[in-house]
Amino acid sequence: MNAAQRGWQGASVGAVSAKTFLVFVLARTELDLAPVRAAVERRPPERSGVGKRRAAFRAGLLFRPSYGCQGAYGKAVIVRFVRKTLAPNQMSNQRRTREEILNIFQACQAKAGKPPGREVFFKLSGVKASEISYYWPRYSELVKEAGAQPNEFQLKLPDEEVFQDYAKVCLRLRKLPTHAELRIAQREIKTRTYGVYERFGGIDEFRAKFHNWLQASTPEIKTILEFDGWGQTIAENNNGSPEFAQETANVHPGLRPFLPSNLQYLDVLARGERPPFEPASLSLSTAFEKRTADAFRSLGFEIKSLGQGTGRNADVLALAPRERFALIIDAKVRTKGYELGTEDRKFLEYARNHGTELKRQGFENIYFVVVCGGFREGDLKKLTEYLSGSPIRSVDLITASALMRLVEESIQYRSTFSLADFEKHLFGNKIIAK
Repeated sequence: MNAAQRGWQGASVGAVSAKTFLVFVLARTELDLAPVRAAVERRPPERSGVGKRRAAFRAGLLFRPSYGCQGAYGKAVIVRFVRKTLAPNQMSNQRRTREEILNIFQACQAKAGKPPGREVFFKLSGVKASEISYYWPRYSELVKEAGAQPNEFQLKLPDEEVFQDYAKVCLRLRKLPTHAELRIAQREIKTRTYGVYERFGGIDEFRAKFHNWLQASTPEIKTILEFDGWGQTIAENNNGSPEFAQETANVHPGLRPFLPSNLQYLDVLARGERPPFEPASLSLSTAFEKRTADAFRSLGFEIKSLGQGTGRNADVLALAPRERFALIIDAKVRTKGYELGTEDRKFLEYARNHGTELKRQGFENIYFVVVCGGFREGDLKKLTEYLSGSPIRSVDLITASALMRLVEESIQYRSTFSLADFEKHLFGNKIIAK
């Protein structure tokens, strides 16, 4: 804050005339404005608003008299012109000395209780980056010269440690914490949970992974699965701070509103992981096959499930009789994505047997589809060559996440979606990923 500002803030602006106030400001500044001060002091007191404006104008304040200078507003105008119009060369911000910057840094450090970061220091002190770079090549050099240690880069905490601390908060509250409750717990029991809202892209995603982590925890910690709060969803208040909306029943974390509930964790099943809220007895491969069939049913196909226990058959046949095309589908659960193996030679048998039968039923175009968590380009080329002598028109490898997106978009834009348009996505041998 410069001298003119201090003078204005220290004055009782409503109790003095503009002329008296100007003299007061000039007396408090360190500028060489003796000629202006003398000119003002020679003027006799004037009481009217016009007289005040004229006095200020004749004193050298070169602003339009019609703006006026009555009351606090007029005195603020005077301060601005003392600062910016009069003696601009003297009013230009001079660079602080090295010693001044060091003293300012030490004062900020004392206030914060630790060495302030670069942006925090600039905000607290008003020191410019150009002033720092004039004396020091890096901000850390200033910190060292001031006798402090530069802040060390903090590595991201492991997920395991964050989950453990979040579990402590849950056990303390006997529920899943709201944003405010979590903030208070961080202060009171020193948990390192300050980044849970951004760690995986949002609190819903964090809770989904936290739910999976709880499955393998100790019996005491696993009781958190029975606590209230799993159905809370994030909203924003008027100040832009996160808060929780009213809890709704049976809402899974990370819910996608246009996706059927049994497909919400299709990508998790594809990786061989158990989705939240599923029983321990769930067969992952069987569940993935059934839900893959449900995904194509949601798209509008007629589904004929074959699957396990039906001999050497594909898992699913998806039929579009009106559009006269069909899909032979095999669903694969793989932890690290799909890799073509020797046991997949049965694909040729699927293609020939099902393809011939579907052709006989009047389906013109037959597509072979594999659904899994991920694929490699090399396997697509090998499988395409392997099935080249079958009735298959194209081979399509579809990731589970891409299938979820296709279903979600087909429901969201149902008025314009058609299986004929969907077939266009299948033309040509390809991997359909995110």
